[in-house]
Amino acid sequence: MAAPAAVEALRAQGSGLGLANGAVHLVNHDPRWSSYFAELASEILVAIDHSRAQVEHVGSTSVPGLSAKPLLDIAVGIPQPIDNEAAITALEPIGFEFQQDLGIYGGLFFTVSASPTSRVAHLHVVDIDDFQWRWYLAFRDGLRSDPRLASEYETVKQAAAQANPGDRDAYTKAKFDWVLATVNRLDRSVTQTD
Repeated sequence: MAAPAAVEALRAQGSGLGLANGAVHLVNHDPRWSSYFAELASEILVAIDHSRAQVEHVGSTSVPGLSAKPLLDIAVGIPQPIDNEAAITALEPIGFEFQQDLGIYGGLFFTVSASPTSRVAHLHVVDIDDFQWRWYLAFRDGLRSDPRLASEYETVKQAAAQANPGDRDAYTKAKFDWVLATVNRLDRSVTQTD
């Protein structure tokens, strides 16, 4: 079965998306990213067929003006209990390749690849009532609504990318404390434990 046009558009040469696995490279914001997301969101909602599911564009590609790795980040919120097999069965036929269950570090993780060594999108299926979902939205909304905060994050991202151009895990770790502190300021309920 061929992937839908929305997924093929991401894979197309000239889409402005694509990054070698593990690499870190930031590019200027591309206004096409929101259009790509809108097309994908429709496909995802039809495939998942869950009345309470929500699909959101998250990560740096969702923030106008912010540089980003050229990977579209998508979060899908579904109420517990999440049926892992049903999610995989729904998303793989529309072009999302299941990678692993990241548990509390990102839920069910799927990718869209342009080649065996390059990805164009990441998708996380998480509990819509969980802190992961709130984290994604609080951070994105904070960056979108506060240009000063987005500028601070730009500085953090650029420094992390320059220090770790070939190590995505180190890049993510280099930003983590700043991101955690920011999310905590934006919405304390995200990081509070009972």
